[in-house]
Amino acid sequence: MIKYRERVKCSVGVVITRPPAVPRPRRQIWRATTGGPEQLSLAYCRSRHNDGPRLSGRASSRYGRRMVNAVRCPGCGVKVPEIDGPTHAYMLSAPACWERYCALEDWKAGLVRGEGFTTIQNLVDTYAAQHASNLDRRNRRSVAVHLMSLCAGLEQGVSGKQRRSRIGIWVRREYPALEPRPAGFAITAPDVASAAESTRPSMIDQMAALTWSAWVLHHNTIRAWLAEADDSVTEAPARWRRSGSDV
Repeated sequence: MIKYRERVKCSVGVVITRPPAVPRPRRQIWRATTGGPEQLSLAYCRSRHNDGPRLSGRASSRYGRRMVNAVRCPGCGVKVPEIDGPTHAYMLSAPACWERYCALEDWKAGLVRGEGFTTIQNLVDTYAAQHASNLDRRNRRSVAVHLMSLCAGLEQGVSGKQRRSRIGIWVRREYPALEPRPAGFAITAPDVASAAESTRPSMIDQMAALTWSAWVLHHNTIRAWLAEADDSVTEAPARWRRSGSDV
């Protein structure tokens, strides 16, 4: 309730009264909690008048869509919902990031011919190159050979099928960790999974190019590894040249 009124003199000399200025209240949103519509929790949303953190409640399926927290993938840095689920054996990732990558398997199954194989290899190489935070020996090797594969494809025009075959030879040596790693990536697997199927091939090609560019500090090292590996291809046993790898 207004307890006093402010006296204001206007330009023509007439004194009028008006209430003092009251700060504009923060915008508010009411969301239902799991207790039902009779139990409400107040959540503040960001606006010009509220720069604080967004507080979200949890709503049951009966009273609204369930709200979940967002986390950053420890590998590629993309922000994804916080869920429980499986992840790769040694590529550190958020469960939701791995789930979105695996969701592309059925779509990839229709790309096994021609340039489709190169698209698949670009996706596999890029996901591995973006998840390099684990310094385990298997992951160091995986990051190295998939960056070599990206280099071979983008700079030498080697097809996806040929690169897949060569990876089976490249993994038979040790590689050091590449430090520092990129802080983040412009396009990630969840972005591809959310895109229309018709735009995915071009998006994957762009993702591969951007991921390779993000590792610019180590390009010379990777090119040297690739040159050394190419020299040893002719000396490798035929059974190695025919085999692939699951990294």
